[in-house]
Amino acid sequence: MRNLYHYPQVMTKRLLSTFAEDHLCYSKTMSSLRQNIIEMHCHTVFSPDAKRTPEELVEAAAVKGVNVFSITDHNHVGAQELAAQHAASFNMRYVPGVEIDAVVPSGQNCHFVCFYFDVHDATLQSVITQTSSSYAKQFLEIQPHLQDHGCGLELEEIQKRLPERYLTNTEADVNIWFARELLIEQKKVADAAEYAQILQKIQQKLRDAGQLKALPRVQFDAMRDAVHGASGKVLLAHVSRYLPGKMDQQLELIESLLENGMDGFELYHPDNVKEREFHRLEELARSTDCFLSGGSDCHDVLDASRNQHFAKTRVDDWFLERMV
Repeated sequence: MRNLYHYPQVMTKRLLSTFAEDHLCYSKTMSSLRQNIIEMHCHTVFSPDAKRTPEELVEAAAVKGVNVFSITDHNHVGAQELAAQHAASFNMRYVPGVEIDAVVPSGQNCHFVCFYFDVHDATLQSVITQTSSSYAKQFLEIQPHLQDHGCGLELEEIQKRLPERYLTNTEADVNIWFARELLIEQKKVADAAEYAQILQKIQQKLRDAGQLKALPRVQFDAMRDAVHGASGKVLLAHVSRYLPGKMDQQLELIESLLENGMDGFELYHPDNVKEREFHRLEELARSTDCFLSGGSDCHDVLDASRNQHFAKTRVDDWFLERMV
């Protein structure tokens, strides 16, 4: 196992009430590291589509008895120091993490969970910023056209409410996910499905008019080199999400990226595990000399409908020997 932060045990009243049932078995779980509970894929307010603070996720992980924990926000490392500092109150190992979008050689945009990097590395910061800048650019492109569908939003209104929505994230900017929340709150759209349909119509209209701008994208090689240059490791996230039901192609994608310098892949993810042929993915993990990870991909740890898989990844000793 690589260098991990290690901390003493403490509990917080807030999470004891939120996760009261889990607390009943907390002491037993924490006294037996053989439980091997890991959570290495989850998101905070430093991701535009997630809702809770780094401190809230650390507390939730501690109450659940997690042994190895990592926050992997989308193209942002702002949660890392906050999480590491707060985790100092808990008997839990913390691993620096981030989830970065990158275009693979086949032309597909994929997500990569990256670990153990230097958070302050300038080249890595540049790659992350390039990708995260697409969130605001994407929204600013469609925002003027929302009014055509009876769901207009003023930029000033969104910007004014950013601080209350993204607590502790002072870099939060306008994005399509927060706009969706505001439109649903104002009853201008019924739900996420209606909002998605509106976005598709706007983007198709812009595409037909030749006005749809290409968003900033980072190529896999540049991302890989930046992470490696920061002493980190690169793992493909949720492979089944790109090729659902196509296990042959999932395995081919992993193997081709491993040949191209990727360090491993995320084995235990809810989307992967529900695949009918998941056993083949696990067989590849056992037979290939690469790093592995696993986690829930939780975006709101305090919402029962969105945290169903949080801190439920229990792994065997063979996996720990291969875990990134």
